[in-house]
Amino acid sequence: MHPTTLAGERMAARLKSSSLVLLLCAASPFVTGVMNAQTVTISPGYTSIGVNQTLQYKATVTGLMDTTVTWSVSGVVGGSTAKGFITQNGLYTAPAAIPGDTTISALASDKKTIGVVYVNVAPAGPTISSVSPNPVPVGNATLTFTGTGFVQGATALVGGASTGTTFVNSTTLKVNVWHGKAELVPAQIANPGTLWGAVFYVPFVSTTPPPPQTISPTSASVNLGATQQFTSSGATSWTATAGMVSSTGLYTAPATMPASDHVTVTATGPGGSASASVTLVNPNAQHISPTSVSLNLGATQQFTSSGATMWTATAGTVSSTGLYTAPATMPRPPRHCGQARS
Repeated sequence: MHPTTLAGERMAARLKSSSLVLLLCAASPFVTGVMNAQTVTISPGYTSIGVNQTLQYKATVTGLMDTTVTWSVSGVVGGSTAKGFITQNGLYTAPAAIPGDTTISALASDKKTIGVVYVNVAPAGPTISSVSPNPVPVGNATLTFTGTGFVQGATALVGGASTGTTFVNSTTLKVNVWHGKAELVPAQIANPGTLWGAVFYVPFVSTTPPPPQTISPTSASVNLGATQQFTSSGATSWTATAGMVSSTGLYTAPATMPASDHVTVTATGPGGSASASVTLVNPNAQHISPTSVSLNLGATQQFTSSGATMWTATAGTVSSTGLYTAPATMPRPPRHCGQARS
């Protein structure tokens, strides 16, 4: 073969190989686009909610530049009265009545890719109105719930623990539980096919004797008509021998002085009773000055008393301005004192 011909064939082979590389490089974006499939994922997934309740959905779109979606309920954009409504931000509102099967769907911008989840619109669970015993001792206990709408197969949720029940009738259920701490414990009942009912709080109490009841402060001086706050942990009732005391221990002194200026405030609770002593003070009480004096017969002494409207003396005389004049002769009994009245 001629050398020139051989060199030409080798050059052609190299160009063909380079063209193949260029072709493969140009084709790679199309291969990548095929691998990124378009999907719409809705969260949360299957969920149960009550009538008229709301639930926020979120749609995650992959494989498309435009990630907007159109929300529908059972095939109707925006929903309907029978199946519930959904905003284009994904907020679903359940209907007022229990519907049949209900789906939530999000259609992607390409009008082909769609995500679908089921939602279970269920009736509310039965209501608990009372529990016995009340309070409940900590440890093992058998609770008797009274309420409405109980059915066979009802389940109880007490303190976060789910347990079966003993059906007595539509208004009574019995539940065996164990709880080891003195506190208010949430309880709910669900019938088969319903949501959990409203929360009812069960009081669990310690079986050990409570500490003695205390009160603070133990004594106080209170002006007539004024108030004083007392505290006593766990107190269930308050009393006062004069004036008033609220259910929270706020004492209000009487407006006028009672027969005694000493009042007892008492708090009663699990630990018994505790009392505080209150001394009532009249802030407008009349005062006289001086409070005592020695005078010669026939002598005078000026007394003062702010706001006094009347002056009297058991011996001698006293003027309307408080000027006292001792008698000229010694009276019986030999006591000389001035008195002011408002």
